[in-house]
Amino acid sequence: LDALLLSAEEKRLDPAASAADALALAQAEAAVASAETALRDAEQHLVETEAPADTAVLAQARAAVASAELALQQSQEALDALLTPDEESRLAAAAAVTDARIALDRAGEALADLEALPDPEAVETSQNALTTAQETYDNAATDLSLAEADWSQAIATAEQAVSDAEADYSAAFAGWLGVSPSAGDFALEPAAILEAWGADLDAIYPQADTAYFTTVPVDDPATPWDENLVFVWSRMLPGIVVGTCDSGVPRGGRCVMDELDSAWDALDASIGALDTAQSQSANALTAAREAVNRTRDTLTAARDAVEDVQTPASDLELEDARQAVQAARTDLWTVEDRLAELDDPDPLAVASAQADVALAEATFTAARSSLADIEGPDPLAVNSARSAVEVATADLAQAGEQLAALENPDALDIASVRSDLDVAEARLTDAKATLDDLRDTGTDELIIALREAELREAEATLEAAKEALDGAIIWAPWSGVISTVSVEEDQMANPMSPAIEIVDQTISEVAAVIDEIDVLSIAVGADASIVMDALPGQVLPGTVVEIGQAANSQQGVVTYQVSVRIETPPGLQLVEGLSATASVITQEEKDVLLVPNQAIGGSYVQPTVRVSRNGNVTEVPVALGASDDFWVVVRSGLSEGDTVVMEGAGTSATADLRLQRGGMQAIPFQGSAGTRAQGR
Repeated sequence: LDALLLSAEEKRLDPAASAADALALAQAEAAVASAETALRDAEQHLVETEAPADTAVLAQARAAVASAELALQQSQEALDALLTPDEESRLAAAAAVTDARIALDRAGEALADLEALPDPEAVETSQNALTTAQETYDNAATDLSLAEADWSQAIATAEQAVSDAEADYSAAFAGWLGVSPSAGDFALEPAAILEAWGADLDAIYPQADTAYFTTVPVDDPATPWDENLVFVWSRMLPGIVVGTCDSGVPRGGRCVMDELDSAWDALDASIGALDTAQSQSANALTAAREAVNRTRDTLTAARDAVEDVQTPASDLELEDARQAVQAARTDLWTVEDRLAELDDPDPLAVASAQADVALAEATFTAARSSLADIEGPDPLAVNSARSAVEVATADLAQAGEQLAALENPDALDIASVRSDLDVAEARLTDAKATLDDLRDTGTDELIIALREAELREAEATLEAAKEALDGAIIWAPWSGVISTVSVEEDQMANPMSPAIEIVDQTISEVAAVIDEIDVLSIAVGADASIVMDALPGQVLPGTVVEIGQAANSQQGVVTYQVSVRIETPPGLQLVEGLSATASVITQEEKDVLLVPNQAIGGSYVQPTVRVSRNGNVTEVPVALGASDDFWVVVRSGLSEGDTVVMEGAGTSATADLRLQRGGMQAIPFQGSAGTRAQGR
């Protein structure tokens, strides 16, 4: 352009040149056309540079960068593992070599044992040991059988003695007072039972010089004892009957309290004898069973020893043993090679790993560069494109002015062209300086992208660490005390097994047993009453919360586990291991007619009750209902107010009982158990 302007100026100043040179005019027109094309290309390049990247292409580029970065990290780790193996890996490899050598030695010993011929002396020794073990086992089994029979008979005898003593104890009360103690009262001494009844024996059976009965008394329903029976004893016995005998039994007479105490002493002694027999039986049978188990194990080991000594190995066993030796030898070679690789890596493997690292670095650099190109236009490239557009625009303007000057030159035009030339040169110089400054001070977008990627990686590492920290904290479902820790540090936890047990000290339960006869009579949610030795005189309410499904059979007695939750009063803290007795009502009948069991006569098909009506004693057929072993419900045949006649214990005289309405409860179990705090 400078040459064209200079040529045009010279021709304009030359007086001999009256018109523009045709060649210069053609060149100016070509320059305008070229400038227009350059301007159009510069504008298109600017549009392409500023256009945003496609979302799918951008995602693919980012995925390529992440994949390349992962491949680079893996290849670098593989190279580091070859050049500098960690001490843990080397120790593990050395331990594997030791284990492989031990396995090879054992396999060789097993093969040698199979290939060796039976030793006659060893055969004889093993046979003698087997004979001795068999005799010892037979003797232990015989001793166990005899012990079971003896102790079973002894316990049965003791139980019968307790049953007889209970019957005598009950008969003593029934004989003197016409009423028997309940099953729960068998654990109480006579004085305690009498106190609970409000019975004063000295008042019931006064001394001989005291006028107690003047006429035949009427039985008082407010007292549990039978005044008619007391009258019979007091007036019809030849001797003197006294309630208590602190001064001794009258000559030829009877002392009620003395006979009750004698029956109680016999019952207490029989219970003690039964407890002793049961304890001794359990210890003796446990020792006998342990002896049988020990001798059985010895016998099994002796039989195995005989088989091992006498039985030669088969061809298949020998082949298996040889293959085991070869496999152990191969394993040893493999782990030895691994240890050698850790101590002295293969140069070829190192070179290959280094090549993999170099390739991964190049791939990562290319992917990162491609991503930078796609994520957004380079500011330098945009500025360069804009400058190119401005330059092309300026070039086009200059070319047009030059063409106009050539077509119609004059002095003013020449001056204007020179001025435009100066401006264009200044602009060009300024643009070049600006471009150089941008190139010198511009920020590297690849470095920024790298730092951003490193920041994202650090953020991901931080999030992973936070998740690991959250996973290391175990949150308990309730407040309590840790009672058991089943895992140790660095141990692999089993998701199916509890790691920590937490005791909820606010919940206490009684673990009791119930007989199979009564297990179907109770249900979860049933009310219960709990008494404890540690809380005398206090009854705690409770609820049945669990009934075991698995039966427990011991010596033919089938029982089931039952859990009763205690409603602990405020301020009371129970501890584990306390003995307790839980009672659950399984059946209850109210407003029914009751008679004592001993008043029932007749047969099983047709029971009867003797009733006094109009001075005559008549056997009346009755229909019976539930019974608690002391009282029985009469469904039909009797009416309230009827007088039931039955024989009193210890005398041939009759005693009558005026029939009245009452209630009855059946209690299936009163099992001793301990409180149990539970929680998991």
